[in-house]
Amino acid sequence: MNCSQKQADFCDECLSCRKIDKAIHPDISLVRPQGNYIRIDQLRELQNRIAFKPLEAKSKVVIMDEAEKLTPEAAGALLKTLEEPPSNTIIILVSHKPFSLPATIISRCRLMKFNSLKPANIAKILIEKVSFNPEQARLVASLSLGRIGRALTLDLSRILALRDEALRVFDLERGNRIKYILSKLKEWEKDRNEAEEWLNGLLIVGRDLMVLVSGLPSVFLINSDLEKRLSSIANKLTLEMTISLLENIRKTQQLLPQNVNTQLAMNNLLNDILEMIDLGRKNEDL
Repeated sequence: MNCSQKQADFCDECLSCRKIDKAIHPDISLVRPQGNYIRIDQLRELQNRIAFKPLEAKSKVVIMDEAEKLTPEAAGALLKTLEEPPSNTIIILVSHKPFSLPATIISRCRLMKFNSLKPANIAKILIEKVSFNPEQARLVASLSLGRIGRALTLDLSRILALRDEALRVFDLERGNRIKYILSKLKEWEKDRNEAEEWLNGLLIVGRDLMVLVSGLPSVFLINSDLEKRLSSIANKLTLEMTISLLENIRKTQQLLPQNVNTQLAMNNLLNDILEMIDLGRKNEDL
């Protein structure tokens, strides 16, 4: 929208496009979480920045990434800006969990959905732009869930650790599994972000279990390096079980940002998983 050569696209060659590519354009602002949240002081700084007319471009543009991480105070400040937006200013809120945002903010925005990128396209970008080797790029692209922003900021070692943590629920014997769950519930009571990250790991595992239970080719697996281990779990499950698992994970992910009791929400999910595993093992014994 601020390309000096094209109207409804970008040329990637003019001075304006080159400045935007290098993140040095004076009229383009990018707001990202500081730590786990977008904070009130970031919103105040942004409000000061957009109060004036554009210096070079036709419009000032604000891109707020991971907008669902606004603190309540920051969300209140953003709402005031959205209610009385400065002229010649476009504010873009980016979120993969848009309905975690306050309803008052959502009602003042126009929703636009972006399709996920194919893993092969993400892997190509990682190899060309970030100098990943092909094996790293393939794995990160698979774990990115089709989101290039996630791929570029992904802590691979952390994601792999979360994936292994989630798999322990399926691998442990019942007695040890319950001990593991109780210890995790204590952790999550202190840190909701830990619970949300664990759910992300579980979602990746659950998605692959559905691929295997459905009989789809292994090329569709995200965690192709764990195919043998995942197949052992999938053999005990039905398609209905895996669909229910994914639905329960998604429901819990939607509940946590709404200030529900973290322990209660996670405990309900884990009880459902325990019942599913026990039923799967009974079916295997028949």
